[in-house]
Parts: sequence; structure tokens; C-alpha cells
Amino acid sequence: MKSQHLIRDFANTALILLIGFAPIESWAQEVLKPAESSSINPAQVQHGLDPNAPLMQRVGKTPDSVLAIFHEAGMSPKPYSLNDEDQQKLIEAIAILPPLHQEVLKHRLRSFSFLNDMPNTALTSTVNPNEPYRLFDIAIRAAILNQTAAEWMTEKESSCFDGNDSAFSLRVDVGNITAIQYVLLHEATHIVDATLDITPSRRQIGESVPRGTATPFSAGVWEDARTPVSRYLDKGLMAIRFRQGGQVMDASNMTTLYEALGRTPFVSLYGSSACTEDLAEYVTVYHLTQTLHQPFRISVYDGDREAYFHDPMASEITRSRFEHMNQFYDSADVEQSRGK
Repeated sequence: MKSQHLIRDFANTALILLIGFAPIESWAQEVLKPAESSSINPAQVQHGLDPNAPLMQRVGKTPDSVLAIFHEAGMSPKPYSLNDEDQQKLIEAIAILPPLHQEVLKHRLRSFSFLNDMPNTALTSTVNPNEPYRLFDIAIRAAILNQTAAEWMTEKESSCFDGNDSAFSLRVDVGNITAIQYVLLHEATHIVDATLDITPSRRQIGESVPRGTATPFSAGVWEDARTPVSRYLDKGLMAIRFRQGGQVMDASNMTTLYEALGRTPFVSLYGSSACTEDLAEYVTVYHLTQTLHQPFRISVYDGDREAYFHDPMASEITRSRFEHMNQFYDSADVEQSRGK
């Protein structure tokens, strides 16, 4: 793949059921209000983005530039058109996004599209990576529209382990959240990050993040883009399949690996794989638990017995980063994002 076009590539999917939305809808109606701005940036005009068009009007055909990323990797996902039920799920996923996400997507998201036979869950790509005012496309695997976040997350985290002939298994509780809500929140966080440099930025194509570069969110946690500071550097976590060169581990290692994860500020195995993924997973789990009041708990089972559980938001190490979440809800930060 052409890495210069990619913000992130969210691996793994699962087949899941739709569940209720009442508490989430009521929060969205009370808190989120459309931001009003008539400013047009030349990049928006050049690349066909109308910032005043509702996000749902940006759902359509996958751009050729996005399809080319898959084709160059030897893959041929097929287009998928949303039905009425799918559209309602996407509307609900957009509605629960934090205020800063809503404002940044308004000005930076050129398109949503959905594909069948996609090898990964979602792909957020940069429309114009060499321009200062960057725009983005999001392509999402259509199958997740029929999934809940709980079962989807269970399969994603479980993909790090070989569970054949093993008594060990994982179960993830994410409450009344659908997979599209989780995935869109995660992907939108990458766009917010790429726009506002919440993690150390790579502003030029091919430029690596210098070791020791830090932002308030990454300071004291990440040495560079993919290496945690020594305090959180664990041999097992560095070998998971979400990392380059990583591999699937025997399921008997589940408890040991999640115990190691519990000694870090990372909310999930995927979040431990890179600084940008740490932010996207952290913001997602923070918003779901602290704003939408849903659970997030990863349990390791030995047969029918819960052998260990990872509840990151109950950890003081994880909670110590709460202060960095204020910017996603503060009206001043939302206003400032318009000019970035």
C-alpha cells in the first residue's frame, strides 16, 4: 500500500447483532448542535468538499484514489449501497461524536463509503497529503453495519491469539454500542489528530517522528511513534500481531498479556501498537465510558471461569490522562479547530 495516503488501517471484523440506542440518542440531542460556519478553504473547492453539506450527504461511491490503494495491494473490494436501516445506524454513529470531532469532520471529511470484501474494518486516507490544509476519505467494511461493538471487539482482540484446542477465550463488554459507532469514533479521532497534531506529527511524506518528540498526550508514554517509554515497554506487548513483525500467540498467554496491558495506560492491545492508535482507542473508550456511560471491560476466560479482566478506566494510570480529553469537548477548542 502507499503509506503516504494512510492515516490508519483498522484490522479485523466480526459478525454481530443490533441493539438499542435510547441513552445515546438522548445525549446526542441534548449536547450536540451543528456548528455554523460559511468559510470555504481553496483546498475544499479544489477537491470537491462542501463544508456546509451534512455529513450524511457525503456518503457515496468510494473515490478512485481509495480503491487504488486496495488494487495496488492486490485486493478488489466491491461497492456497497446503504439501505434505510444502514443509514439510520450511520446517523446514530455520527450523532454521538464529540463536538470537536463533529466540527473537524464538517470541514475535513470529503466522503464516507462502504465496501464488501474489504480485508480490514476501515481505511482513513488523506486526499491531499502534500497540502497544508488536508482533507480525508473514510472507507468502511459494510459487514460491520450488522455488528455490535462487543462482539466485534471480542474478535479483534482475540485475533492476537491462537485459540484452537484451548480453554482460554476473550469476551469484551462495550454495552449498548454498535460496531459502526465504535469504528467511526476511532476513525474520526485519527482525522482530528491529523488536523490538530494531538500526537507527534508527520507533516511531510516519508518523514518519521523524531525520537523524543512529544505532545501533552504522548509525553511520558511514548518514546517515538511506536515505542513506549521504558516504564511501559513490555516484551509481550511488543510482539502482538498488530505490530510489524508480530505474530499470533498461544491463547494460554492471554492472562499474562492483559496483566501487562493493565500496567500501562493503554486501553486495548490495539491501542498499545502505536501512538496514534493509542489516542484513537483512548478517546473512543473515554467517550463511550465517561460521556455515554457504557462499560468497557475485556475478560479472559478459562473455560467458564473469568480468570482475569482488564477494566482500563478503573486504572489510576489510565485515568491520569483524563485531563487531555477536555479539548474534545471545550467550545474554545472547537472554535479554534475551524482555522487549522
